[in-house]
Amino acid sequence: MAADSHHPTTASMAGLYDRLWADGDAALRSGTHVPDAIPVHGDPRWGLSVVLRIDGAIAERIAAEAAALAEAGQAPHLVYRPEDLHCTIRSLEGFQDEVPQTQVDRYADQLRRVTAGLGPLRVAYRGLGGAPGGVFVRGFPDATLWTLRERLHADQQPHGPWGVPSVDIGRIRATAHVSVVVFRPPAVDETKLAEVVSARAEHPFGTVEATSLSLVRYTPTPSAVVMEELARVSL
Repeated sequence: MAADSHHPTTASMAGLYDRLWADGDAALRSGTHVPDAIPVHGDPRWGLSVVLRIDGAIAERIAAEAAALAEAGQAPHLVYRPEDLHCTIRSLEGFQDEVPQTQVDRYADQLRRVTAGLGPLRVAYRGLGGAPGGVFVRGFPDATLWTLRERLHADQQPHGPWGVPSVDIGRIRATAHVSVVVFRPPAVDETKLAEVVSARAEHPFGTVEATSLSLVRYTPTPSAVVMEELARVSL
């Protein structure tokens, strides 16, 4: 699929990731990074989401990096388990104590509808990066991802969220990263962690060609983010 002119290019995405990391690097070195709170019902983050799951050799490579990041950190940051690695396509609902099956069914139907004829989704993963809230692997997708996000956003606008408004209610995500570390308290000098990330800014992880997407919910705790798959839709 040819990229539309309004879709981000690899170069523009690299520039965005560089700007995010400039902020993240400075925050880590000054101890002003932003530890993430455990969500409660009604929070806009960590809700029902559609994701591209990362597995196989790429997940193994990312997991190896995650171990080094955990070793470098001064605080007990939350590090994603290999089985929970993913790229969020869209956050559909905010955090809910329980996700009703009616929501799962509606969004699974929506996902089947908006992905009709779309084909596989490809994302090349290259380099560690981050922002004041965490460390991630930089992702560079083909135009299929942007088309899918635009369709999901447009399809949800007439009815809005079915439960709790999510962080994505008024936006289309601009990155295709895979979160690896979520910062936890205390916010202390993390210069060593920043240096590890900067040293791996061009490390290649490989390219994902997704033939399915998953609807998931999360159970974040102080030590893990457990991701539960509720439905899977083929592309």
